[in-house]
Amino acid sequence: HFYGAITMTDSLESHFGYIQNMKASGEGHKLQERYQFFLDKNFIDDNVLFAKALFLLFEKPDKENLEKSLDFLLKMKEASSKPLWHLAQGYIRLRLLMESVEGLNFSQDLYNEAHRSLTLALDLAQDEDRIKASALTNLGLLHLKSHDYGLSAKYFEERMKLGFIDQKSESELRYLYSKTLFQLSQYAEAQKVLESFPIEQLKHSNLNLIRPYLDKVALNALYSGDFQKAKNLYSELLKLEPDSTNSTKFLLNLGYAEMKLNHEPESKNYFLKLINRIDENKDEFKKLSKIINTKISFSADRLKLISLGFLAQLSSSTDEKLKYLNLKRALLNDLKKNLTASYITSTSWQEHQLKSNLQILDIISLQSSRVDIQPYLNELFETMSQLSEDKSQHLSYSLYQSLTGLSFLIKKRNLQVTQTEKLQLKEMIQNILNSYQLVDLKEELLLQRGLKLKIDAESLLI
Repeated sequence: HFYGAITMTDSLESHFGYIQNMKASGEGHKLQERYQFFLDKNFIDDNVLFAKALFLLFEKPDKENLEKSLDFLLKMKEASSKPLWHLAQGYIRLRLLMESVEGLNFSQDLYNEAHRSLTLALDLAQDEDRIKASALTNLGLLHLKSHDYGLSAKYFEERMKLGFIDQKSESELRYLYSKTLFQLSQYAEAQKVLESFPIEQLKHSNLNLIRPYLDKVALNALYSGDFQKAKNLYSELLKLEPDSTNSTKFLLNLGYAEMKLNHEPESKNYFLKLINRIDENKDEFKKLSKIINTKISFSADRLKLISLGFLAQLSSSTDEKLKYLNLKRALLNDLKKNLTASYITSTSWQEHQLKSNLQILDIISLQSSRVDIQPYLNELFETMSQLSEDKSQHLSYSLYQSLTGLSFLIKKRNLQVTQTEKLQLKEMIQNILNSYQLVDLKEELLLQRGLKLKIDAESLLI
């Protein structure tokens, strides 16, 4: 009987549990009918408003329902001392914030309100561990999304101490906690968080659970320098999803792990497999690029660019190096027409373009045969000029490398450039030096770069 399950005088926690259980047991369609009794009798108190808010959240947590649900919660008159009321508000505002995040931009008001609601829920929960656990998880997520990784790690660490009701919730929390530590460059600590969970148990779970978890373990191993472990894990991931779009990322990281293990033939093989897979499935990747939004950092073209660069690095002959570098250069020129569609930033494109052209000129400068270098010089000068005109890029390492690298090829390798090009290079270096003089050159690295640029600028006068 309905009254044996819930009454209007029960706590918010009871109503939450009742509605959640009804939904889980497939009887959610009966909820509206049962609560309608109270609506008909004009019992419009806090519990009914809370139930209405929950109906919307459980039905479909889209932006419209989230905002309506929050409106119901704010109409409640005697709930300010209830931790679940604050928790529900914090959760909704976190979801709304996640809907609005664009890169580093997000609503400061939503952030402040979500943080306030969740910390109040945490403070009021006292011995209610389930509410505390939920508040800590949401606080960790809030600060992860707002890129405050230190605070996010603190909340996830506290959440870990409260235990878990099942394997799925524990693996998801460990995944998020390790992601935060990873962003703090605490790779060894992130690895410990992941490894202390019995991964073997996950192998009997569904693929949606095991793949992201193993992927994070493998990535942490790669960044912490345990290349053998990374190789083993990515090999396992490749077996799990041999033909998926994720397999391209696994192939890239396998190639990199093999390269760091000095297994050059195996490394080249993985990079070539990746390129072939991308070329053979162009339509699939184009289709994927239309359905994922720009917040997702997946790009087949970017993976292909990186692979071509590594193949050039691994090649033993100059002809083979030039082959891969020219393929990379051709891909870059093709991507320039529409960078957005490939999810590659203009800064990333410029870095790849500078490096490729400089590497090609470096190889040509060592050859006795005459090669037309003007197309490479033109591209190099065009991009360096664009960066040198942008003051925000003046301390860019890519620009510094290009300016000093080209100066070296002109001075030491006798790379043939015109007097006009020499003067243009000197002017760009001088322009950059002005910015170096405006920063604190007590920093050793910047001091060394500034001195090197000054020497290069003076030598180009000779």
